[in-house]
Amino acid sequence: MKKYIVILAVLLMTTVSFATLTYDGTYYLRNQSTQYGGGKSNAIYLALEEIESLLGGSEGVATIVFTPGTQPTGAEGMVYYDSAGNNLKLYTGAAWVDIDVAGASSLSTAYGIGSAVTVDTDAITLTTTDAANNVALAIAHAETGNYSAMTIASAAAYPALAFTTTGTGTDVTGTSASWNVTKAGVATFTGIDVGATDIVLENDEIINNVDDDVIEFDGTEDFEIDLSGTNIIKFSSDTSAITLEFDTLDRLTGIEDITFDAEAANITLTADAGAEDLTISQAGAVDASLILTSAGTGTDALSLITTAADISLVSADNITRTAADNITDVTTDGGYTLTIGGATNGDLAVTVADDASVIAVGSLTLQNTEAASDITINSVLGSIAIEAEEDAANAILITADGGTSSTLKIHNDTGTNAASILLLSDVGGITATASAGAIVLTATGASAGDMTLSAGDILTLTSVDTKIFDGAAAETWIIEGTANDHEASIVFTDPTADVVYTFPVAAASTLSVMTSTLATNAPDIANSVTGGTSTLIFEGSAVDAHEHTVTATNPTADIVWTLPDAGAMTVSFMASTLATNMPEVVNSVTGGTNQLIFEGTADAFETILTATDATADATLTLPNDSGNLAYVADGGKTTKDATNAAIPLTDAVVEGTSGAASAWSLADGKPGQILTVVIVTDGGEATITPATSTGWATAILTDDIDTITLMFADAVSGWIVLGTAGDGTNMVALTQ
Repeated sequence: MKKYIVILAVLLMTTVSFATLTYDGTYYLRNQSTQYGGGKSNAIYLALEEIESLLGGSEGVATIVFTPGTQPTGAEGMVYYDSAGNNLKLYTGAAWVDIDVAGASSLSTAYGIGSAVTVDTDAITLTTTDAANNVALAIAHAETGNYSAMTIASAAAYPALAFTTTGTGTDVTGTSASWNVTKAGVATFTGIDVGATDIVLENDEIINNVDDDVIEFDGTEDFEIDLSGTNIIKFSSDTSAITLEFDTLDRLTGIEDITFDAEAANITLTADAGAEDLTISQAGAVDASLILTSAGTGTDALSLITTAADISLVSADNITRTAADNITDVTTDGGYTLTIGGATNGDLAVTVADDASVIAVGSLTLQNTEAASDITINSVLGSIAIEAEEDAANAILITADGGTSSTLKIHNDTGTNAASILLLSDVGGITATASAGAIVLTATGASAGDMTLSAGDILTLTSVDTKIFDGAAAETWIIEGTANDHEASIVFTDPTADVVYTFPVAAASTLSVMTSTLATNAPDIANSVTGGTSTLIFEGSAVDAHEHTVTATNPTADIVWTLPDAGAMTVSFMASTLATNMPEVVNSVTGGTNQLIFEGTADAFETILTATDATADATLTLPNDSGNLAYVADGGKTTKDATNAAIPLTDAVVEGTSGAASAWSLADGKPGQILTVVIVTDGGEATITPATSTGWATAILTDDIDTITLMFADAVSGWIVLGTAGDGTNMVALTQ
């Protein structure tokens, strides 16, 4: 490169000098005249002087001036030094260009001069600017033979090729970006072909297959993992991989322990043909065992489950089941068959140190098929409990059906308490039924043979004919109630003729007998009160054909007549000429709480006259005249703003705020309604215009406390003025 630059500079200088020296005929004549005239100058002197002036830039053609003041006018082949860019410029005939790219092949020319470049001091640096956006060095190798595009030979102890990437790109990217090596040292390849050397992983690194591809050992190559010391082979996944598949691998040998992660795990053989058994065996004929253990704490800590067929346990000797707690055999859909021995050795002995439970989802049968042999259930020191939880009739059924002499006997031959045999039903009843015979309850004990029938609620005796007889002239029934000194007695006097007391059929309800303090109370007996058809009959003191009768008509809904506690006084019902006078009945007048309620049309709306609680006697007198009663609205008072709108009629008093010229309309009220409008905030004046009125057309309220009181007579007369008030300055102005 240096040789090339020196030669180029000499050629340029020589060429330019030759081309621009101007020693021609004119200079020759001048030289001759000077020489003949005795002057100092001669041809050589003039030429040197001209070269000096050209190189100095004081005169001559600008192409030889190396540091001109400004860029000269170009002519093809002209050269000058650009002090601003610190480089030589060559005019190509079209433009000034840097002389190092003038031929666009300077490196190629240098390479043609000599193919070796010696770097004596600093490295050769190729630099591109950010704006250039070009490749700094591109090698295009057109050789199709077995020659490399670039060879790097290094005898140093440092890398032959080093990369320093400060951007986000990779250090090396392969053809079509199919592989790369990042600046962090992570290499991505489409495949690795390992020859005689090994793949060595240092610093706990990992072979990571991120694209769900296959790491394969094919052909006749063996796959061997050789570990020394206490190293561990670990298969792990951070993407929820849960399967280690061996495909056609048939055997795993030399394994001592298999330990699973702390989560659910399976050992599964999915057979697709018969006899493809999964066998877990201990094959050594020595004192060794096949042990299935579980440290689980649930009820299924160790489970043997089949989903389609049987479980077979076969032993060449004994089968022993030992449990620190209970052993439970459950059949969820089928029987339980236990066959013991042969014809001569078939005894079954079940001995438990604590409780024994036999639980069946289906039926459980204890059956003895041998004649004259009994089934005995004996609890020597405890109780026997038979419990059925089925919600059905005959949940517990004890049947004796051996023949006509069969007896079902419940016998207690040692108990001495009052309930030595107890039939108890906590929430239901107890029924004793003899379909073809009698039921005999006999008490012949030492307590005088008493028999007690005790009912917490109702005692029912059902028979074609029931007789209770104690041999006395006056038959007495005693009902105890609470266990104390008081009872209720029913006494039947000795009848002289047949007397029938009939309890008629009634709907499902609770009834009682109408009682009387009159011991002789009966129809047509003096002072008796008896019943008739929806009637109470008061006989009176004289037994005759005249009685007081209270009759209730047939109701269409429940009606309750209540006689309140009136104290020591005589009261009567509110009479009415309306025969149907009742609440919610058309045109009825009924009473409420301090109220008279006028129904009018039978609907949800009534007129109610209510009296407040009086602190002294108060009398309201209705005059002897016809007309409407005046009233005030129930709402109290409300407000009206200055806007032009209607005065509200919901309240008795309206407090208004007037504007500069407020216009308030007044709609028709209800007959007898009294309304007062008062100005509380004066902002000008307010004009009230009624829809219907008598004696006035408008009312103008101008000042605070200006007040007008009105009453609505009816739809014809409308609003009439009852009175006005003011502060004495500007009174309420009425217009006709």
